[in-house]
Amino acid sequence: DFGDFGPGFHFGELALMDQELRTATVRAIEPSVILELPARDFRRHLLEIPIARYRISQIAKARTAQIVDSG
Repeated sequence: DFGDFGPGFHFGELALMDQELRTATVRAIEPSVILELPARDFRRHLLEIPIARYRISQIAKARTAQIVDSG
């Protein structure tokens, strides 16, 4: 369990970045709007917007460390 997250939270970036299948359960505890971004579009976004690539990379590193520490 990685906790509760609020508005603007995203998930799935690790699978999109390393192109490996991952499994997780994400459950909304209140009405939510969920956006699905195809992998091709995600990768293009990272190529076109360097700051986005940097930020997502930092978040992915932190989440990977959290997974390693919890496992």
